[in-house]
Amino acid sequence: MIIQKHDIILRRNGILNIYQHTDAHYFSEGHDKALHKRFVSKVARDPDARWIDTGDLTDDDRPSTRERRTVMYLDRAEARVLEDNDHRNRLDKTVIPKLRPIADKCLGLLAGDHFRIYANGDNSAQYIARELKVPYLGERMAFASLRVSTVQRPSSVYIYNILARHGKGGPSTSSGDVAGLVRQNTNWDADLYLGGHTHKENAHPEPFLGVNGKRGGFNRRTRWYIRGGSFLCGFAVGTKQHYPEKNEYGPLCLGWGELHLQFGRPAWNDQNLAVVHSMGCVNVG
Repeated sequence: MIIQKHDIILRRNGILNIYQHTDAHYFSEGHDKALHKRFVSKVARDPDARWIDTGDLTDDDRPSTRERRTVMYLDRAEARVLEDNDHRNRLDKTVIPKLRPIADKCLGLLAGDHFRIYANGDNSAQYIARELKVPYLGERMAFASLRVSTVQRPSSVYIYNILARHGKGGPSTSSGDVAGLVRQNTNWDADLYLGGHTHKENAHPEPFLGVNGKRGGFNRRTRWYIRGGSFLCGFAVGTKQHYPEKNEYGPLCLGWGELHLQFGRPAWNDQNLAVVHSMGCVNVG
């Protein structure tokens, strides 16, 4: 599993805004181009922004079709190379230019369920990350570990750990979706848990309280669980159908996850720097 390390020096206001980008499903007829443009514009305008992708950036092969594709080209390796080149050229013309304006704020990209594996062993998520010059976080899940300080106190630091996973399963209710995300992260220690895959929207906090190192007060900590929706419309007017409708899924949530953090030095905490305020939300389309 990858632990991607980032050193972040915040401006004087001590604000860090983390945006979750998940399940964009580029190449699908249901990809909401207008909503995705709004996301990119908001991150680009936010001087305190960092964003992370939790998988299914493109609407490519699922695990079963990746297996069939490998078998299909066993006796025609050169044909697979040509198809790989066509696919990379398509990424160069569509996906990569859309994300380039916010590449400098990216914490990393995950490969979820949908991605293409090329003949050389790389996958499409790796290729996008390499072209954007952003971290590739591997398949399914990874840690992004942030070492946070401020301009006025660069020597005072706080480690804020994000466990980003694509997710699995498909609960039909919001409560089941939250419970599933919490259950999947049992025994994993992080400050923020991000999940994708289900195309649902939930932001759930869990507060923790413990005795501080000086035993004269408490350490307060809030863990957040966020499932950030998607950029895939499930249904459209007309007779032309795509994947969600053909499989009789319910309507899909559109939006992205956000976590807003404010760092400082509260009197009750013996750490050099701590989160004094956090707010999780889902920005819906």
